[in-house]
Amino acid sequence: MCREAVRTGLHVVAVSPAGTPPLGADPSWSRDVEWARGDALEPPTYRAHLRGALGAVSCVGAFGSRERMRRINGDANEAAIGAAKDAGVPRFVYVSAQLPPLPAAVEHALLSGYSDGKRLAEAALFRDFPRSGVALRPWVVYGDRHVSSGITLPLGALFGPLGALQRRLLPAGGGRALAQTPFLGAAALPPNDVEAVARAAVAAATDDGVPGGILDCWDINAQYGG
Repeated sequence: MCREAVRTGLHVVAVSPAGTPPLGADPSWSRDVEWARGDALEPPTYRAHLRGALGAVSCVGAFGSRERMRRINGDANEAAIGAAKDAGVPRFVYVSAQLPPLPAAVEHALLSGYSDGKRLAEAALFRDFPRSGVALRPWVVYGDRHVSSGITLPLGALFGPLGALQRRLLPAGGGRALAQTPFLGAAALPPNDVEAVARAAVAAATDDGVPGGILDCWDINAQYGG
């Protein structure tokens, strides 16, 4: 997302606990990003960066215990959304998730902290940014994942062909209907190229022509896929 924003000519500030570029960040774009340290749960650590911003994007999320997932996916994003509203930021994008179709009891047992947190954050987004808040709901996001300085997982080698196969096998619009089937519906959810997600996020955060609301995994591919 930072690379995509830099390519469009924007001044980009990236706030994270480390305050440094991620593994694998190419200096050709990362040197043009202002890397800052901050904690989403502590707005005073990043509030100054929000003043005068054209838009903001939150990629904050985590797995773990039920309490941790609700705190990071929910409370941390709610704090960031509120801080952006207070600072007068006109647009906010929250990277949520397309959850697989599961019976309520199964979702509660496996994902309750995760799903509860995502729903809490989306509710805060549409409360504080009713017309200009956009929730991105990608499914599996693929690209080159740098797990160490010498190890990169080319996830696109698996999920890229899988997405292409899905598009050939499923009729136009049929994936959405099949995706409602408990358990098996997850196989109908299309994976999302990280570059498509990045284009969607930057556009939604900076273009007033992008309406507020939800961009799900199908919308992201249809509107921002390569």
